Amino acid sequence: MSITCPETVYNYVPCQYLPSVLHLPPPRIPASSSEQYYHSAQLHHTERPWLLNPQPGSYHPSDFQTGLCDVFSDCGTCCYGWWCFPCLSCSIASDMDECCLCGPTMAMRAMYRTRYNIKGSLFGDFCSILWCRVCSTCQLKRDIDLRKEQGIF
Repeated sequence: MSITCPETVYNYVPCQYLPSVLHLPPPRIPASSSEQYYHSAQLHHTERPWLLNPQPGSYHPSDFQTGLCDVFSDCGTCCYGWWCFPCLSCSIASDMDECCLCGPTMAMRAMYRTRYNIKGSLFGDFCSILWCRVCSTCQLKRDIDLRKEQGIF
């Protein structure tokens, strides 16, 4: 037997016999800003900062401070990279508080880009490490050194 009456719910119990607890008023909109975090369903997405997941230190989107092939902007770093690549890799890893055995990986480059809000993509990181390993590692080291000079590393 099917029931078509919209006034009956919960196993054929008419709505008028349900306890009053089930008929709650709609939730109120929070009055103070501290209550907004508990009632995020009523807020616009820009009023919920936890959705944005900000990185430590807010930096404006930018590019690397030197280009991928800016060899002559810091010849010492480039020579260091060409003739002692493992040493340069360990230097970068220690600057970033990472394990020296990891080397200049795509993950390290992506982590650095994320930390300083540098434009790019994982695919771009992958391609630069794959085809221009020494140049991309030198670029990362130059950027670290420049940020140290600027006092933002």
